[in-house]
Amino acid sequence: AEANRLKEEEKRIQDSILRNSVFGREIFSARNLTFAPTYNLPTPANYVLAAGDRLFIDLWGDAEANYDLKVSPDGFITVPNAGIINVGGLTVEAAENRIRNKMASTVAGLGDGTVDLKLSLGDIRSIKVNIIGEASMPGTYTLPSLATLFNALYEAGGVSDIGSLRSIKLIRGGKQVADLDVYDYLVGGRQEVNVGLQDNDMIIVQPYENLVKVTGKVKRPRIYELRKGETADDLLKYAGGFMGEAYKDNLTVNRKSGRMMSVHSVPVEEFAEFTMADGDSIAVGEVIRQYANRVTVEGAVWRPGDYELSDSMSTLKALIRKAEGIRGDALMSRTQIVRLNDDYTFSVESVDLRGLLNGTVADVALKPEDLVRIPSVNSLREGYTIEVKGEVNTPQTLLYRDNMTIEDAILMANGLKESASLARIEVARRVKNPNSTEPSDRIAELFQFNIPADLGLSPETASFTLQPFDEVYIRRSPGYSEQNSVFAQGEFLFDGEYVLSTNNDRLSDLVAKAGGLTPEAYLKGAYLKRQLSEEQLTRQETLADLSERNKAAAKDSIMIKKKEVGDYYPIAIDLTAALNDPSCEENLILEDGDMLVVPKFNNTVTISGAVLYPCTVTYVKGMKIKDYIARGGGYSARAKKRPFVIYANGLPDAKKGGRWPKIAPGCEIVVPSKPPKGSGMGATEIMSLANSSISMAAMITSLFR
Repeated sequence: AEANRLKEEEKRIQDSILRNSVFGREIFSARNLTFAPTYNLPTPANYVLAAGDRLFIDLWGDAEANYDLKVSPDGFITVPNAGIINVGGLTVEAAENRIRNKMASTVAGLGDGTVDLKLSLGDIRSIKVNIIGEASMPGTYTLPSLATLFNALYEAGGVSDIGSLRSIKLIRGGKQVADLDVYDYLVGGRQEVNVGLQDNDMIIVQPYENLVKVTGKVKRPRIYELRKGETADDLLKYAGGFMGEAYKDNLTVNRKSGRMMSVHSVPVEEFAEFTMADGDSIAVGEVIRQYANRVTVEGAVWRPGDYELSDSMSTLKALIRKAEGIRGDALMSRTQIVRLNDDYTFSVESVDLRGLLNGTVADVALKPEDLVRIPSVNSLREGYTIEVKGEVNTPQTLLYRDNMTIEDAILMANGLKESASLARIEVARRVKNPNSTEPSDRIAELFQFNIPADLGLSPETASFTLQPFDEVYIRRSPGYSEQNSVFAQGEFLFDGEYVLSTNNDRLSDLVAKAGGLTPEAYLKGAYLKRQLSEEQLTRQETLADLSERNKAAAKDSIMIKKKEVGDYYPIAIDLTAALNDPSCEENLILEDGDMLVVPKFNNTVTISGAVLYPCTVTYVKGMKIKDYIARGGGYSARAKKRPFVIYANGLPDAKKGGRWPKIAPGCEIVVPSKPPKGSGMGATEIMSLANSSISMAAMITSLFR
């Protein structure tokens, strides 16, 4: 696209340069047009021989011979057995006749035709040509003897800014032999203008007489060189004539001669008589963009468009007949004629179309540029639609059609889903009373139907047809349910995916479906993983953002650690209690996507947090929490000496009433730390953090609700 734009821009610039240059001067500098001499030409019969030309004489027939001869400075050639023959100043044709006559006395058969002779030109001589006057590069040029006038001008770079293409004089032997006009070649295609040159010819380029610029609606807007006495008619001929949209009845000529500029309006009958002057400029305008005999009809007719206003088609009724009559949806009560007034304002005239067509209303005369609007009743009302919502394959808004039933609308919505209820189809209809003068409490009418599964014709719905803007609701069947799966992972006899058979399946039911637990199962470490809903995922992202804002408010004095939970979050459970008493509250009801994880027995205890050596050690039955902390090197300098325990199933426990939590296999002992010294916050930071913390607490509560 960029390359095309640059190419178009380059073409526009070149066109602009060309429009402001003199027509014809570019031919001697154009890249695609060259007047360089060509040598691959047959010998011209009128070529004049001179010293330096190389001649070939061929004999064939009863006698054969070939001679390669060069014309001497005196104009002679020496032919073996025939002697010296003077060919200087003769044309090739005349020289051939002289040579044949001279050799006929020595070569038998030339006289009776049994031997043929042919003279041809080999290497040609060079000539010198002088170019003076208003050439771009005047001087003396050495050219091949076959060179023409255009070859010489090409070598000299054409004419200068004041040089003329209309009067190029050729002087030969002190006499003018031609006064050449390049426009005869460019416009008329006359080849005789391009005359051949001879040695010591002189070319004189005269200054131009008149330069006239033509712009506007002509085929070739340029600057043209005109000879004395040429007229506006000649200028238009050089410019290629008028374009189709040109205003041809008058030309406006701006003239720059005399004391002040002047303008001349030249009517078409004076084009051939109005003489152009140097510096004149003509702007050819275009026809007025307004029709003199057009009328337009649009709307509910069979052939809308523009029509000619004439004697046979001058009234509204005639225009409707020309447009092949009105359609069935035409508004018969009113037709509009939008009319352009004489002061270029618009007026509207309304006509009873029904009365016009049946003859009870008088026909209306049309004027140029009248616009007849025959409205369609369909275009004057709000677009009628039907909405189909709920358990259909493609819920959508449909175009209203007369006699449309509920089944028709469902078919257009690509049919019912498997989950659709056939027993409760609802239709909501607008309440409308255009003549009402007071509001109503009732805003919609509701209808309920049963429909057949095959959407066949139902007696119940056959008499009920939909109206514009009805909304059809297909409810989900309460007896329809898709399969919900849960997962048993870890120490089960048959772990894997299982389908919930009821909405009340619990932890103990899943363990039973999985064949029970293996001997290595560690029930105290069992936990449940539950999928986050889309709403919870959104809240999680909001919570993360809130955490970042809290960090900024506290100037990083308090570090908030966010646990990455991914698409699942853990739920701490007591699987032992659930299996021992399936009716207890610990036996949670499962949801779709739940994953029950039962690990193997883990005989270790992890010590983390503010201890000197966080580590994992072997569980020893009966060992107290302080002994495990001692194995971690004891408390660090910044430790809060109130450790708490997180058991393998995710349940935390802390010191209560002077009693330390018990240590169990697989648990983690966490020692919290104090905040750094000097991390106090100002009142603004404290208030900001407090508000954010309240928001975070509400968010966490909602997230894990």
